Amino acid sequence: MSEVAETGGLRFAEAMRLLIIFAAVGLCACGNPNPSGVSMATVTLSGGVTGNANTTVAAATEASGVGFALSTSTGDPTVDVAIVLTTSTLQTGSYTESSSSVSKAGITVSHASMTPPLTWAVFARESGSPDQGTFTLDITSTGSAITGSSGMAWPDVHGNLTATLEPVTGTGADGSTTLAVTF
Repeated sequence: MSEVAETGGLRFAEAMRLLIIFAAVGLCACGNPNPSGVSMATVTLSGGVTGNANTTVAAATEASGVGFALSTSTGDPTVDVAIVLTTSTLQTGSYTESSSSVSKAGITVSHASMTPPLTWAVFARESGSPDQGTFTLDITSTGSAITGSSGMAWPDVHGNLTATLEPVTGTGADGSTTLAVTF
């Protein structure tokens, strides 16, 4: 297993991505105008890695607050975003890596076709990962909340995310990568 796969922040991002997407789909599938339970957007990357990719976006309650997740479904490079807010419901506003309302965050861009996979990241208050990089998440509209037995989900959240990701040590990544997405 590579050092990248063992990085706590990457495991967190993957776990949050799956949790949020499954929670949103489970909560939103029945009678929702957006039956997939998630919004779609296009992410643009520049710097250390470049490209565009289609992504899914979801927000849902989780054990310690509200989780916001964004993930590419296919392709290389891959993008995974998991940001946990300390709020009990999704709220409009601006959140950064230093905001007290962000309990932890992991944003990764991996170029998996390389050996080892080149990886850039933003980590904020994640166990086992040093803080690095910066991000701003602006939620301009939460859309309607859907409540289910496992919590709440927001299938039509809107806003934008910008981030400056730094290379993850030991992956061979070099230079910063900038991520921009409007959802």
